[in-house]
Amino acid sequence: MSDTELQFELGRAITENELFLQYQPRVLVTTRELRGVEALVRWHHRTRGVVPPAEFIAAAERSGLMRDLEAWVIREAMLQAAVWQRDGARVGVSVNITAPLLADESFLRLAERTMKIQRDPGTVTFEVAATSLAAVERPIAGLARLRERGIRLALDDVTGLDELEASSWNRWDYVKPGRGLVTEAGRSDAAGATLRALVARATELGARTQAVGVEDEATIALLLETGAYSMQGYAIAAPLGVKELWSWSEGRRRSA
Repeated sequence: MSDTELQFELGRAITENELFLQYQPRVLVTTRELRGVEALVRWHHRTRGVVPPAEFIAAAERSGLMRDLEAWVIREAMLQAAVWQRDGARVGVSVNITAPLLADESFLRLAERTMKIQRDPGTVTFEVAATSLAAVERPIAGLARLRERGIRLALDDVTGLDELEASSWNRWDYVKPGRGLVTEAGRSDAAGATLRALVARATELGARTQAVGVEDEATIALLLETGAYSMQGYAIAAPLGVKELWSWSEGRRRSA
């Protein structure tokens, strides 16, 4: 499929609800208690099958469909979060947004309208990649508006102290070290030292550290040493559909 065809098909997939969400569990490092999930968009194309997320997200960025894609993800994730809240489950839900949208008035209004369905906006986190922030003018006003609505904010994919310091002008609820750094931290002394420094500095700034890409017990042991708050990755669970997520959660409760 050519890039033009991919972009056209993605636009159709968004409008015709061909996309779906999976949720990767996030647990406390200390107790492995479920604390929240990250909503991850997936696309099952009618003829191609599963399209890799990196492929269609890049197509969305190139074609100007990113706002529509992210609006779809937020709406669907918030609807699911509202169902969980209705059923008495206080599960935090995080979604990724790109920094340019924080300066997009129509996107901010849409996010504010969508958040009205939430009984507890404090369970919602918007994640913004550190590199995405670095590419635009400081979107202070947009971040402030989201925070005023009770939404928590996470600085995502932080690879070093320089990126954290460069974004320290905003008050972050969470800091998420980059997947590559976390994966290497349990194997490399240098990466482990960087991760420790990031956790310490994030704590000084009043943020909790959420580790992603946790794939083995050695990394979990290191996270315990650093004082990181929560973690997600294949050592915990793969991204899951709603039914699979609750089966996984119930199974853990029964075995506890």
